Amino acid sequence: MRRLLLAATVAVLPAIVLGDDAKPQWFRLHAEGWFWYVEPPPAEETPPPDTPVDAAPPIDLDPMARVQQQRKALERAMALAVLEPTPEHLRAYLQLNQALMAQSQAFAETWKQVVWTTPSLDYGLVSPTGAAARTQADLKAAGQRTQLSTAADRYGLLFFFRGDCPFCHQFAPVLSRFATDHGFTVIPVSLDGGVLPEYPQPRSNFDAAARLEVSAYPAVYLLDPATRKVAPAVFGAVGYSELAQRLSAAIAALEDQAQGGLDVAGRLMP
Repeated sequence: MRRLLLAATVAVLPAIVLGDDAKPQWFRLHAEGWFWYVEPPPAEETPPPDTPVDAAPPIDLDPMARVQQQRKALERAMALAVLEPTPEHLRAYLQLNQALMAQSQAFAETWKQVVWTTPSLDYGLVSPTGAAARTQADLKAAGQRTQLSTAADRYGLLFFFRGDCPFCHQFAPVLSRFATDHGFTVIPVSLDGGVLPEYPQPRSNFDAAARLEVSAYPAVYLLDPATRKVAPAVFGAVGYSELAQRLSAAIAALEDQAQGGLDVAGRLMP
């Protein structure tokens, strides 16, 4: 009786329950349970094709903004390290500071290379220091001496003074020595009839002083006898080197016919 019941049960089982190897499929799929229901796996989310994965934030290419960001980042890191001096915060600040120092070092090295290979940008050639400065000063002084000595063959010096002027007495020895060194002829003109030890026989030409509007003394004008033109050079008591510089400028003014000079039409000469 039991065998008949078992045979009848097997006969009525659906064909899909038995596999090719005559074993019930639910024995081989026992992990899914008795009700054959499997939860579907979650669908993978794929990013849109136009959105790059792990895209870096955009970098502001404006150099001013980038420098400002670096400065703010360093200040923020330092502030955090001061307020919360943990090893992590200090390490972050030091690393950022070291990176900026390396950036500054690269800038300095490139600066030197550009200056050394571009003479027009080398300030040391324009304003040298040390031995180079002394050499340049010597060359400049030598050139100035040559210029003045050459100019002395063409130009004369009009020297306006007063006998009661202490500054005139102070300046007269400087002018006398300068004229002797370079070969200039000095025409002394007294504004009050007084004399100076270096110039005991001055001329009294008040008309020339009035036409040149001499209002300060001592005063030195550069005179070109060939053209009867003059150029103002010195007002007040100055030293030897400054006298040379101012006369060099006056020479350049007379030689530049665009600037010309004051045409006195020979009235300065007796």
